[in-house]
Amino acid sequence: MAKKNKTHKAVVKRFKTTKTGKVLHKGAGRNHKTAKKSAKRIRTLTADNEVEGKYRRSVLRRLGK
Repeated sequence: MAKKNKTHKAVVKRFKTTKTGKVLHKGAGRNHKTAKKSAKRIRTLTADNEVEGKYRRSVLRRLGK
């Protein structure tokens, strides 16, 4: 019987997958020290970023997909 991969719970909290198979994550720099950052800069940090390259494959593997 083949062994099933368990999902890595820390990865589940940080990444999400779309229906088309893209892996998205939140950008860094939004949690603190936002007083010195402009409103435009903080707005652009709210968008999800796509995971690319070999890193995407390892994230999907940890998600159990």
